[in-house]
Amino acid sequence: MIAYELVLVTPHGRRINAITGVTGTLLMRLPGDIYGEQEKQLKTVRTNANHLLFLINDLLDLAKINSGNLELLSYIFKAYGRAAGLA
Repeated sequence: MIAYELVLVTPHGRRINAITGVTGTLLMRLPGDIYGEQEKQLKTVRTNANHLLFLINDLLDLAKINSGNLELLSYIFKAYGRAAGLA
């Protein structure tokens, strides 16, 4: 049931990508100037759209796991060697 419902959500992901694209264009001021409150609101829209897109993608991944269509791979690696390069 959840997989069916998530398939219906997928077109919303495309719409959210369009929203983030438009807000990005506006924030780059390509169509013209924007002002303080407008910029603040556009950043809020972009941030919330990105959060929603991540949530939808996570739900789709869970549906794939539940249906057996997503293969998870595990790797053994040395975390110390990776973290040492960050310091």
